[in-house]
Amino acid sequence: MLWGTEQLSVSTPPLLAGSVQLFGSTQPIYSLFIIALGPIIAFFGWLVLNKTGVGRLVRAAQMDREMLDALGANVGSLYTGMFVVSACLAGLSGALITPIQSIVPGMDVLIIVQAFIVVVIGGWARCGARSGAR
Repeated sequence: MLWGTEQLSVSTPPLLAGSVQLFGSTQPIYSLFIIALGPIIAFFGWLVLNKTGVGRLVRAAQMDREMLDALGANVGSLYTGMFVVSACLAGLSGALITPIQSIVPGMDVLIIVQAFIVVVIGGWARCGARSGAR
């Protein structure tokens, strides 16, 4: 309602504009930046969840929310904080995709379908690895 229904786009940051030759093909620097940024964000998420006290509380709340609440932790605030972090990561991903894909109402449908496909195929691969099937 605020910006209308027309497509909006953002230009690539000047520092990340251009392309490089990589393995015999031309790759945009911005795409390589996003490819490098994903594992960095994942590593810091792993670091927080596995090496901090807050991460220990989050893992405990995931396992048994009622027990953690009985032990005196504020589980509601913990869930709210994780929701805020998740929303920030979603906003960051939306900001990072705008130089690649124009922003339109309903663009979430394409992203959700692609994410669903990745989750299903990843789930099949994981189930196959557990059962020993290749």
